[in-house]
Amino acid sequence: MSSPLGTELKRSKYRLLGLVGQGQFGRVFCAAHRRTGRLVALKNLEHQRFPTHKFLRELRILLSLQHPNIVTCYALEHTRTGRYLVMDYCEGGTLRSLIDGDCQLSVNQAFELTSDILAGLDHAHSRGIVHCDIKPDNILLNVLPTGWAARISDFGIARLTQDLAGHEGLGNTGSPAYMAPERFYGQYSQSSDLYAVGVLLFELLAGYRPFTGTPAELMSGHLNQPLKLPESIPEVWHPILTTALQKLPARRFRSASDMLVALRTVGAIAGYSTWSKSSPISLPLLQPLTVVEPQPYVAHQARSLSQAVNHVALVVANTSAEANAVAKVGTSPEVAKTPLYYAGDRQLTCYADINAVFHTDTDEPVSPTAVVELPATIQQLIPTAKGCFAVSQTAITLVPARASVAPTVVATSEQFCLAAVEAHGDWLATVSLFDGGRGQLSLTGLEQTGQLTQSEAPRRAHRGLAPDPILLLNREKAQQWLRLLALDARHIAVVARVSTDENLSRRRIPSTVSTVVEVWTRRGKRLGTLSVPLCLTQICPTVTPYRIMAVDQYDPHALVILDLKPFRVLRFGVEIAPVFLESTSWGYILTDATGQIVVIDKYGQRLGRIDGPQHPTAIAAVNTHELLVTTWDGQTGASYLIDLCESGMDLLF
Repeated sequence: MSSPLGTELKRSKYRLLGLVGQGQFGRVFCAAHRRTGRLVALKNLEHQRFPTHKFLRELRILLSLQHPNIVTCYALEHTRTGRYLVMDYCEGGTLRSLIDGDCQLSVNQAFELTSDILAGLDHAHSRGIVHCDIKPDNILLNVLPTGWAARISDFGIARLTQDLAGHEGLGNTGSPAYMAPERFYGQYSQSSDLYAVGVLLFELLAGYRPFTGTPAELMSGHLNQPLKLPESIPEVWHPILTTALQKLPARRFRSASDMLVALRTVGAIAGYSTWSKSSPISLPLLQPLTVVEPQPYVAHQARSLSQAVNHVALVVANTSAEANAVAKVGTSPEVAKTPLYYAGDRQLTCYADINAVFHTDTDEPVSPTAVVELPATIQQLIPTAKGCFAVSQTAITLVPARASVAPTVVATSEQFCLAAVEAHGDWLATVSLFDGGRGQLSLTGLEQTGQLTQSEAPRRAHRGLAPDPILLLNREKAQQWLRLLALDARHIAVVARVSTDENLSRRRIPSTVSTVVEVWTRRGKRLGTLSVPLCLTQICPTVTPYRIMAVDQYDPHALVILDLKPFRVLRFGVEIAPVFLESTSWGYILTDATGQIVVIDKYGQRLGRIDGPQHPTAIAAVNTHELLVTTWDGQTGASYLIDLCESGMDLLF
């Protein structure tokens, strides 16, 4: 059921993309402007929890703050059920979600994020505003090629200088883990915010806070316990931490600018340069907290290969869509099987069931149900309920899993660039290049057998497909077309890399480089363009709706997750540089060029590491615990069905 806010926003200029946060006083949504496509955060403040005088007070504070390290408020919207603030949207989530992961931030990143927070506080303090609740949950992140930019949010309990002088309505509202000693007695000052920054910096460097426990234990720690700096924090940071975390406000830094100057002095000594966002990347951005020793892989019977396999696909049989499809063409549904497809250079080989290939008591090779020679190199395999679509630059061919059904060429062209097929095989989407190098998106209905519809215009209208091709980005803007994805039965995503700089160096990234995702409906309506300032490669869909995974070309030791609804960009640090990516219902499987396999869950927590077969060429998840890996060393190759549970994975299903 849609929320009252969502119902009201259907009549507004904004389209809701999803809930991104639930706070003490209301909810925060990701939304897009219906006309411009610009992403914003809509902060709904409930009347019961946030009365009008507090709402107007926060609005006054936000409107007075205009700084790149503070979340900006642009407008105020009213509906019959409430009111909300229109604010900057930060696609990187909160600093809390970043530091609570399975990885440690690099020291350089801790330096940059702390510098951003201090710069924002300096601006707020100069306007007589004390935040009073600095903590990782209130620090939002924008993704940068070199890491993240921090922005301060949530000024709901901020205090004005005149309030501090008169002690009007003060209390100890806040987060005890980050509260300065005087705050427990209802006293506030600008140095209270600096103490909180000191706690946050300690946590970024050490991986834990200086004081922990219950609220009473936290209060005792902040008031009475001496600060102990662990050996893991470099000595160059000690003077800043000991000054910021003094018990008495008078002994701390006098201002945020003073602390920022001290921080930059440390940066100069240690070789950091936060004020230049175009500086070289300090790799890796995220370092796994613990070292996981690789375990040997446990595979079922290996099968030799006569040629290199560049792509692997598996079709899960007996879905409801497939059952309906075979019923309409007058055939009987087969017993539960998982068809397997191998793609070489131009040859596609199909096996009716992967279990017949691997789970056997004989070493005799299993005969394929079909071997198809294509006129051009196979670029992609797209498994659907009707079979597997093999995409080359000149043709798209459907190879059904049943031997009784012949392969069918469903589309031909000399200009194919990208292709996608809806999961049930009902329609085909292609991107072609034509005069001037511009991209053209076309949608075509498919018959139940996978063939093109006989009457295009009526079938397009019946299926709700766009009647005419759609013009996309031109060549001058799109440096490289990356991927075309069928997000669901109604939506398509076109992924392209955009750049005005052809000279991309390995460690310095021009600010003009980004990856854009254009989202279209199958009727030809563009819903918006999402931009990520990263050079993404190896774009892959996932089993999670509206989620894409990829690798950043300039930070290869990280998996990048793009959620399109709502829009979020996450990084998960790993020990390897992934070359092959695979998604499952519980997480992600990553393999590098040497055969090392790292398995992580949806939250970035590592589940294990496997020393897999060498010279991998393709991978595919067979079920919840089995992984298919093909190899080729230039002369010989094999395919392995690896059992993740028997190979040391701690998987729960």
